Amino acid sequence: MENEGLPQKTAHWNRTVIPERVKERAHTRWVPDLDCWRSTYSTASHGYAQVGWSSSEERRVVLAHRASWEHVNGPMPHGKTLDHVCKNKQCVNPAHLRVLDNYENARRTSGRDWPIGECVNGHSNKHLKTFSDGRTHCGICVSEIWKAKPAGAGKPRVAKPPKEPAKPRTHCRNGHAKNDENTYFRPSGARECLPCKVEYAKKWKPAA
Repeated sequence: MENEGLPQKTAHWNRTVIPERVKERAHTRWVPDLDCWRSTYSTASHGYAQVGWSSSEERRVVLAHRASWEHVNGPMPHGKTLDHVCKNKQCVNPAHLRVLDNYENARRTSGRDWPIGECVNGHSNKHLKTFSDGRTHCGICVSEIWKAKPAGAGKPRVAKPPKEPAKPRTHCRNGHAKNDENTYFRPSGARECLPCKVEYAKKWKPAA
């Protein structure tokens, strides 16, 4: 089966119901471009032509090639997308469109194409695996890539230089020398700078 191994996800696209008048407009408003029908509607940033209409509630917009395809073939199956066999994103010729799963369509980038149900190297979709990063790849292709890497070809580990031992402090933060004469030992055994302690006590000593 051509869909065997494909990731199964809840379909949420292509659910907008397109009015028949909009489908007819998308199917008839184009100019010849070799064998393609290049839509005369404006294109969005993704490069596809879009057709819109206004209802009593809101303004709706869909892809022009989908509206043209539905004019000839009826509603799009939920969870499916249309792939341009001609690779012309503005083409609305239904004969240049084929219905694919979203994953099959998305993996055919940069104008590449190959038989449905296989990866670019001819391995069946039953070998697809979803990895820890959440992406789905052909398991055979990934294994072959790792086998082709020479031993130790991973990211080299750079040894960090050893840390220098901390130098003993000879003075406190206020500049008093650290010696037995200037050291106050708390009952807990902790050490404290005696001149700093005296200065702090003078500072907060209530006025006579």
